[in-house]
Amino acid sequence: SVEDNMEPKLGFFEEELGLSASEVRASIISLPSRLGQSQKNRYRPRLKVCRAAGVDASLVLSYSSATDEKFCKRVGFPLEALH
Repeated sequence: SVEDNMEPKLGFFEEELGLSASEVRASIISLPSRLGQSQKNRYRPRLKVCRAAGVDASLVLSYSSATDEKFCKRVGFPLEALH
């Protein structure tokens, strides 16, 4: 449902990734499948890696459709850090 899935995800994008509502909207419009990714299993672990690597948290969304391997290579962190 919208309340259980979309609202928490949109809030996460704004609060945890530091995006404005218009940036979130543009990101979703450009790649709607971002709403289908798991906040618990995809976005939160990747945010943790971004913070540990000291890179921009917006990479969580920029690489949302990338494999874990490609994402970790981009941020310069070992794949094991996601698990």
